[in-house]
Amino acid sequence: SGQADDSLAELRAQIFYILAIGGLALGAASLVFSSVIAWSAGMPLVSAIFVLAYLALLFFAASPRLAMHTRIAGGLTCVYLIGFAVLISELPYNIGPIWLFAFAVLTGILLGIRASLLAIALNAFAIGVVGWWTGYRIAPVPADLPPQVFWFAANFTAIVITLVITISLSLLLRRLEVALQHQHLLADRLRAEIAERTDAEAAVTATKDALADRNRQLALLLATGNKLRWNQDAASLLEQIAGNHEQLGYRSVIVNLIDPESGSVNVVVTKGLDEEGRAMLDGAVYTWDEFDRPMQERFRIGECYFIPAGQYAWDTEFDGPSYVPPAAADMVAWPEEDRWHAEDILLLPLRRLTGEVIGILSFDQPLDGRRPSAETMLTLEIFANQAVAAFENAELYERLRGQVEMHTRAEEALRKLNKELDEASRLKDEFLANMSHELRTPLSAILGIAEAWREGAYGEIGERQQRSLKLVEASGRQLLALINDILDLAKADAGKMNLSKEPMLLIDLCQSSVHLIQPMAAEKKLHIQLHVDQPHATLWADPKRSRQILTNLLSNAVKFTSETGQVGLNVTTDPEKQCVRFLVWDTGIGIDESQLERLFAPFVQLDSRLSRNYEGTGLGLALVSRLVRLHGGDVEIKSRLGEGTQVTVTFPWTRGADTAPSIQALLVR
Repeated sequence: SGQADDSLAELRAQIFYILAIGGLALGAASLVFSSVIAWSAGMPLVSAIFVLAYLALLFFAASPRLAMHTRIAGGLTCVYLIGFAVLISELPYNIGPIWLFAFAVLTGILLGIRASLLAIALNAFAIGVVGWWTGYRIAPVPADLPPQVFWFAANFTAIVITLVITISLSLLLRRLEVALQHQHLLADRLRAEIAERTDAEAAVTATKDALADRNRQLALLLATGNKLRWNQDAASLLEQIAGNHEQLGYRSVIVNLIDPESGSVNVVVTKGLDEEGRAMLDGAVYTWDEFDRPMQERFRIGECYFIPAGQYAWDTEFDGPSYVPPAAADMVAWPEEDRWHAEDILLLPLRRLTGEVIGILSFDQPLDGRRPSAETMLTLEIFANQAVAAFENAELYERLRGQVEMHTRAEEALRKLNKELDEASRLKDEFLANMSHELRTPLSAILGIAEAWREGAYGEIGERQQRSLKLVEASGRQLLALINDILDLAKADAGKMNLSKEPMLLIDLCQSSVHLIQPMAAEKKLHIQLHVDQPHATLWADPKRSRQILTNLLSNAVKFTSETGQVGLNVTTDPEKQCVRFLVWDTGIGIDESQLERLFAPFVQLDSRLSRNYEGTGLGLALVSRLVRLHGGDVEIKSRLGEGTQVTVTFPWTRGADTAPSIQALLVR
C-alpha cells in the first residue's frame, strides 16, 4: 500500500514535468502566433491573457518550493485559461476547443476520473456560453495575414497537444504495467509468506503437541515413580515395574535380575508376551556374558542399547533361550529407516548410583511401530532410575525389617534375661537376708559365750585356754565383719542402701577412723600419719559409711605394708571445686598398673599368693567404690609395683544442689 502510493506520486510528478515542458513549448509558440493574430484582429486583451497565462504556467512549472498538488492545480488552470481565451477570441480552426480538450484529458490523467468528468462538464458549459455570447461566429481574418499562418498555428497546436497527451498516456500505461507487475510480485511474496507462516504455525503446533505429550509422559513417569517408591515388597515391585510397559510405549517387556552370588541373569517377570513367548522365557537363566557381549558402545544411545536387526550374531553369540515375536501390522507403515523390525531389541540396564548393574529391562514391539527416538530413550532412562531407587528402597526396607525383627527378638530375650536376673537378685537378697539372720544369731551366741568364758563367767581357765578363746573371738568378729560387708555390698548393688547424712568435723572423722585401725598397725609397728589442712571444716556425709570407707582403705594400706614402710591419711579441701579429697597412701607392695581396673570387682584378689600371705576377702575396695558413689563422690587409684599405692576419695563439699551451703558456712572453729 505504501509502495503503491509512492509509485502514484512519482507517476504524477513525471506526467506533470512532461506536461509542463510541452505546455511551455506550446505556450511559447501559441504566444507568438496568438498574440500576432489577436493583435492583428484588434483584440489586445486576448493577447494580454495569452502572455499572463504563459507566465503563470512558467511560474508553476519552475517553482519547486510549491507542493505538487498546488503546481498541478495551477498548471491545469493556466491551460484552461489559454483555451478559454482562444475560445472567446473567435480565432479560426477551433484552437480553443483543442486546448479545452487537452485540459479535460490532463485533468483526468493527473487528478482522476471524477476530476476529468468535472472538467468535461466545465468545458461544455464554457463552449456553450461563449458560443451564445459571440453568436457562434468566427473572427474575421486580417487581410494582411496569409491563411497559412492560421493553418500552421492551429495544426501545430493540435499536434503538440496530441503529442503531449500521447506521451502522458503511454507513460501512464507503462507505470500501470509496472505497478501491476509489482502487485503480482507482492502477491507472490505474500502467498509465500503466508505459506511459510502456515508451515511455521504447523511446526509450532506440532512442537506444542509434542511438548504436551512429553509433559503428559513426564507427569505419568512422576506419578509412576511415586507409586513405585511406596511399594516395599521386592516381588510385587518387580511386577509393578513391568506393568508400566504400555505407558512407556511398548507392548512387551522382560525384567532380568542379576543374582549377586552366582552372577547369573534370571528372568523374573515377563509382560505382553504371547503363550509361546511366556513358555520359553519365564524362569530362564542366562550368563552375564550373554548380555554383556551385545551391549557394545556402537549400539549405545545414552544409557540404552538399541541393537538393530542383522547387526549382531544372536545365533552364535547368544546361547540362552530366545524368542522373536511376530511383527505387528502397524510397523509396516513407516519408512525402512524408521521401522521397528521383529529382530530389533532394546536393552536398558538397571544401574545403582555406584554403577553396579542389578538387572536389565528388555523392551520389544513398540506401540507406534517405530525405532526408539532420543526422547523415548531419555524417558526410559528416567523410568529406570526410578525403578532402581524403588528397588533399593525395597531392599533397604527388607533389611531394616530383618534388623527390627532381630532387635525385637534380642529385646525379648533381654527382657526375659532381665526378668531372670531380677528373680535371681530377689533370691540373692532373700538368701543374704536369711544368711544374715541364720549366721548372725549363732555367731553372736558364740561370741558371747567365748567372751563370757574368757572373762571367767564359767570358772577359772588357763593361759592356753585364754589364747584359744581370743582366737575364737577374733575369728568370729572377722566372720561377722565379712557378713556385714556382704550385706552392705548387696544393699548398695540393689539400690536399697539409704544414707543418713549429717554435718561432722573432718578431724573427728579422720581421728576416729585412724583410732580403729591403729591397733592393727601397732602389731606391725607402723604409725599412721594424719594430716588435715582444715581440721575444723565440716563435711556433710553419713558418719557410719564415711568412717567405713576410711577404715577399709586404711586397713588395706596397713595390710600390704611391711614393718619398715609408712602409711598415711592426707585430707585437703578445694573451695573452688567444692570438694574434699581423702588420700590414703602407703609404701607397701604396690599393684601392677595393668591390674588396677579389676580392683573394684567384688571377691577379687590380684594374686592368689596374696591370700596366703595377707588375709582378706576382696570386698573392701568394691564396697568403698559403691559407698563413695552413693555420696556423689569418686575414687581414683594410683600404684606402682614395689613402690606403694595411693587411693584418693573425693567427696562433694555441699549438702546438695538445692541446699548447698557456702564454704564459709561450713568452716567451723
